[in-house]
Amino acid sequence: MADIPSAVHQLRVQKRDGSESVRVWVHDLAGLLGLVEMDAVELHPWNATIDDIERADRVVLDLDPGEGVEWEQVIEAALALRDMLEASGLKRWPKAPAARAST
Repeated sequence: MADIPSAVHQLRVQKRDGSESVRVWVHDLAGLLGLVEMDAVELHPWNATIDDIERADRVVLDLDPGEGVEWEQVIEAALALRDMLEASGLKRWPKAPAARAST
């Protein structure tokens, strides 16, 4: 795991299976910038237009691989999802990172 900047507060949590995870939170701009440094800030746009802000006109299906999931499995899932959406007559647009972060 990458170093966590000091402005990002953390709590280590012991899981039932004996492993440990980290929960983080911030109180100020320095903490927010620390999250940015960690590449932990992800913006999800409101999925509606200004003309009809209360009605979403799209859905985002975010395929984030969990621990131990190979990249090839993510690709396989994305292609299967594409095929299901296409069979349902729904329009779809892939959004992929420019470069995959190393694991």
